[in-house]
Amino acid sequence: MKTKTLKEKEYADFDIWGQINQKLEENGQTVDWLAGQVPQGKKTFNWYYSRNRIKTDMLWDISVILEHNFFEYCSEYVQMLLAKKEKTETE
Repeated sequence: MKTKTLKEKEYADFDIWGQINQKLEENGQTVDWLAGQVPQGKKTFNWYYSRNRIKTDMLWDISVILEHNFFEYCSEYVQMLLAKKEKTETE
């Protein structure tokens, strides 16, 4: 079994789709509904969803569709990683 690099582990810990799913649940909507709303199309949406990846243009569209700023979550996660990196470098 391949060992994950630190970068891969940090990305795996970043769960943007979990945040999107939570918002969908709050709104009483489904992933299938959202897939039909994004301009990129269901096939592209499902490809990213199944791989736990997302492009910024799709995240933008999802943020607008769900009326929620998912970029805030991204920014907070990056700030946390940078703070952790800075702390380890000063130790």
